[in-house]
Amino acid sequence: MFINAPIRNKLIAENFKNVNQQILNNMSLEIRNPMNSILGYAELLANEECTPEEKFEFLSRINSSCTQLMNLIDTNYDTSPPQAILFNNIETYSQMNFNENKILLVEDSADNSFLISHYINNLGFEIHIATDGLEAVKMASQQNYACILMDLQMPGINGLEATRRIRKQGYTNPIIALTAYSLPEELVSSLDAGCNLHLTKPIDKYELISAINLQLQNFNLN
Repeated sequence: MFINAPIRNKLIAENFKNVNQQILNNMSLEIRNPMNSILGYAELLANEECTPEEKFEFLSRINSSCTQLMNLIDTNYDTSPPQAILFNNIETYSQMNFNENKILLVEDSADNSFLISHYINNLGFEIHIATDGLEAVKMASQQNYACILMDLQMPGINGLEATRRIRKQGYTNPIIALTAYSLPEELVSSLDAGCNLHLTKPIDKYELISAINLQLQNFNLN
């Protein structure tokens, strides 16, 4: 259920720490070299004594290193999510005890809705979108969504109040808060309102996917 949120947050933090360490360990010299070049020339550019000719040369070398880095990533590296943060296959979701194979995204920004929907589109869920808190409360009363992604800053009733009302309606599945604020008091407020997890914008694709995966797995075990 939506209790024990701090324990779940700790699991997610540990998961990302392991994934990030794995990525750093696997980073080859092919990537390190252009990155070091970019950082080095950027430091030289900060020198106020650089002549216009030197600045042009440094910028040209940075541009060349950026191009080299992007070509390496595009041609030699798997840009798919680390396997550690994904289920083995979409069919895993079908084995869970959800009445609806749908996710409710509550977001008043059309651009953010498009981006987040694109991020999670391959998870196999049907994505429904509410553009304000009142609409979210109504939609959550009509369907038992597997998960709700809740923007906290919205006109009308905000995401915190919408979450409280949805919980009062009896919804017990995971609710993940999406917010531009990362202050400790914001985290506490979202958890107190009934959210299971608090993610800070701009939303990272793989962090979001991992959060949804872990929340649904934990919920299914309860």
